[in-house]
Amino acid sequence: MLPMMIECYSALLSYTAIVRDTIRESRKCIFLIFNLLIFSLSTKAQLPANYPETYICYQTEDAIIIDGKLSEKSWKKAPWSIYFSDLENGSAAEKGERTRFKMLWDDNYLYLAGELEETDIRGEMTERESRLYEENAFEFFLDPDGDNHNYMELEINALNTIWDLKMNKPYRDGGQLNDAWNMRGLKTAIQLCGSLNDPKKKDKKWYVEAAFAWEDLLEMAQYRSKPWNGALWKMNFLRTDWEHVVVNNDGEKRVQRKNCKFWAWQPVGAINMHQPEKWAYLQFSKNKVGESTVVVQDLDFELKMTLMEIYEQQKRYFLKHKKYCFDLKKLDIEQNKISKIEGGVRLEETKTAYEAKANGLKAIYVIRENGQLQRIDYR
Repeated sequence: MLPMMIECYSALLSYTAIVRDTIRESRKCIFLIFNLLIFSLSTKAQLPANYPETYICYQTEDAIIIDGKLSEKSWKKAPWSIYFSDLENGSAAEKGERTRFKMLWDDNYLYLAGELEETDIRGEMTERESRLYEENAFEFFLDPDGDNHNYMELEINALNTIWDLKMNKPYRDGGQLNDAWNMRGLKTAIQLCGSLNDPKKKDKKWYVEAAFAWEDLLEMAQYRSKPWNGALWKMNFLRTDWEHVVVNNDGEKRVQRKNCKFWAWQPVGAINMHQPEKWAYLQFSKNKVGESTVVVQDLDFELKMTLMEIYEQQKRYFLKHKKYCFDLKKLDIEQNKISKIEGGVRLEETKTAYEAKANGLKAIYVIRENGQLQRIDYR
């Protein structure tokens, strides 16, 4: 009897130890989760109010065939972006006109998929380099080095007609589009969930799928190298969504476009997408799609925005005084924005106009009268 009691007592002690260890480990897990939550909330709280969206682009796990079907495992795992909102005021689109995208990459291509809800799918232009924004279209903008210059644009309609072009700089700075530049490695496809140009039938949506060869995209990148893990590129999307009405002209009925809605992934506050400094971020991850990745924050974002504000104020000052200003206090800029920058902002005269410099965490940033935000890496 005694040996049995001793054995039971030993088993009870062992069970008690297991329970104690389990409680201790549970407390550690709860403590860890709590701290991660606090860290996440504090990180979000530290983001500037005007900090743009970030989309994390993961690597593919299987081969992508550009057919518009998005049937590969990688596409099924890739996260959708948020739905687009009004380009100017950020108001939400209604169901039936919503737009979103997802992206992937591998050693050869950057992949893009777009989903456009549309109850009356329409497309008329069939020639490459047509001004597709004059009808319903999906538009993609990319500035790899984020300097506001030398960026690309792709427009595509429901007929798989494309307009690919390169901008040397925004129109506000005298920029010129170059649509003689064609992406030689570009692949595109469309899938329609409904009819085309038939208002009698109610449609659902259409899909865009595209693959961009790195040799085409890297023409606009400062370092001419493929993105590294955690790299941030500037990009944005726009959808032109025209209202179509049937008009009767001398007994002949035809469809006419009017009242265009502009939907964007990252609203820019005006009906003008060519403001690259207001675009959002494409973050590259070396992880395979389906794995998790921490969002990378551009820690020099506020510094860059302050330099862009100096650029805008200098333009206004020049229009009024026919010369540039070299005293920051005379520009309409909150001085606390300047004081936040370690080392301040150096405003200097150049042979052509001016330049404003500021020290970032990993580089010196320079803005000039032409609007180019140059990055000079520390040696």
